[in-house]
Amino acid sequence: IMALGCFEIMENGTRNQRRDPKHPTGLRFNICDLETSYLSNDEVTDLGHRIEENISAELQYSCLHWFDHTGGAGFEDHSNHLLASSLTHGMGILKVVEHFLYSSTSLFWMETMSLIRALPAARRILLKLSGQSQVRKKVSSFFTLLTLLQENELVQVFATEMCAHLDLHFDAISRSTPHIYTSTLAWLAKDCALQKAWSSDFMRARVLNRELTQQKIALLRSFVNP
Repeated sequence: IMALGCFEIMENGTRNQRRDPKHPTGLRFNICDLETSYLSNDEVTDLGHRIEENISAELQYSCLHWFDHTGGAGFEDHSNHLLASSLTHGMGILKVVEHFLYSSTSLFWMETMSLIRALPAARRILLKLSGQSQVRKKVSSFFTLLTLLQENELVQVFATEMCAHLDLHFDAISRSTPHIYTSTLAWLAKDCALQKAWSSDFMRARVLNRELTQQKIALLRSFVNP
């Protein structure tokens, strides 16, 4: 229930405010209405006020803890009936996670995590989703939704690519959040999962014919900024 609540808030905003289309309270493009990417986050003098006005405490909590409630959900296997019912519920949450990842909402999530200075937490979530980070195991009689997530190819591929994308551009995004859109999308390969998920809203993302490795990108940057 908590997991679904987090996704509901990220998608549609807080319950008491989400009905006003003029003031959406869920995740959205340029959530703090920043006017330029030429200023660093630290140079936006009223950024704290913008965050307070546009990113509610409920939305911050949801962005920070949706994985805790999703990955930590478990299903006791005391009976086949209860286990089957729990697995059905788990598959429903799995579909919600897939929709969250394979849409621009995941990009808006990364934007918000940058603004609230929580990119390291975002990276840890992506590492756990992709199976690259060890998560404390439950006892053998406890089946967790994390198992479903980490064994789901769609989730694993997207989380792995998104974590690599974040690693490549971590410094730029940390310093100036709008660079998530103005700079980093141009480095996406046209056949990667991220490009397919985000291109409908950000058409300029499809630039490269194939992926570049971190080493190649670092080499290119060394020529541009000797």
